[in-house]
Amino acid sequence: MLKKANLRKMKKRGLSEIVAYAIMIAIAISLATAVFAWLIIVAKPPTPVDCKEGTSVYLESFSCNPLTNGFGLIIKNNGGFNISGVIVKISNDVTKEPTTALKPDATGGLLDGYYQFSHDLQPGETLSANFTNPSSIQIKRVNYQAFFIDTVSKKKMVCGGTAHIEPIIGNGCWKEEKWKRILENKEEV
Repeated sequence: MLKKANLRKMKKRGLSEIVAYAIMIAIAISLATAVFAWLIIVAKPPTPVDCKEGTSVYLESFSCNPLTNGFGLIIKNNGGFNISGVIVKISNDVTKEPTTALKPDATGGLLDGYYQFSHDLQPGETLSANFTNPSSIQIKRVNYQAFFIDTVSKKKMVCGGTAHIEPIIGNGCWKEEKWKRILENKEEV
């Protein structure tokens, strides 16, 4: 009789352990699902803000003043959307990516390399952007790119597809004849 009673206890005990494990697994799965759902909500990457397709700027002309280290650009918005300003970097080597940021004049802002127009540059409109070349390097190549101010975050958003790199010729930055000879491989940089 004692054996039968012990056998019943063991069967109930075995069943209790199985139920306990099943409950623990269900709790673990529920917690994992809840944590995953919470992470999706909390760690959701922000929607990238970029310029609309068709945003474009064009360097109409430039001027250099070697005495004051001044560098002026005439920028035209030849795209279909407003832009807030341009980012300008220069190089003294035509074979290297421009990385030196120019200092904007007092009306263009305080952040080196960024020139913010006094009002958004409308499509078809042309404005000037004046800089100082603090490093006093000879400007041989310029990179300019449009940006706009996001209305929600109030941050400058760089327009990814609007970067242009151009050689600087004429007007004292570099003589046009020398640039033509370099392009024709008749002269070394």
